[in-house]
Amino acid sequence: FDKCFPEINNKKIDLAVGAIIVTKERKEKYLFSMPYFLSNGRFIVLKGKFQSIDDLKGKVIGTIRGRVYEDFIIKKLGSATKIRAFPHTPDMLFSLSIGQIDAALTDEKPAEYWVANEDKLQFLGPSFQMGSGYAIMAKKSNKNLIDKINQVILKMENDGSYLKIYKNYFD
Repeated sequence: FDKCFPEINNKKIDLAVGAIIVTKERKEKYLFSMPYFLSNGRFIVLKGKFQSIDDLKGKVIGTIRGRVYEDFIIKKLGSATKIRAFPHTPDMLFSLSIGQIDAALTDEKPAEYWVANEDKLQFLGPSFQMGSGYAIMAKKSNKNLIDKINQVILKMENDGSYLKIYKNYFD
């Protein structure tokens, strides 16, 4: 995931697609399509280990490298909280399962999958919005391409195909 940004910068790719959260900071450097999905985050912990998100202050929190969660962790839990960035979600969750990290913070939909399929895991606290949604990212010079993508997203919303895809995969 974290390779998308240098690949866009170096013009090796024109677009990056894949749960890219739109933030104010990213909008300063890149151009985004209209959001196509909500971008919520969720903490995952081992069952029974913590009662609230505040219990994570000063602990070790895992997240995926290149995601927007590192700044959020420090703002929410303070600078004494340690962050360990992982290249992939399974690596992060394995570290959680063997006690190398105290909690994992990741996107809500993948978190739902992992909690539903791993008996030892549970959510901690409610989900929370990060940024203004997932969108397709490009260099600022690719405005025409982003405009075309936005037209397709709007067409899919208007003809019902977006909702059909959403219900098939996320409902």
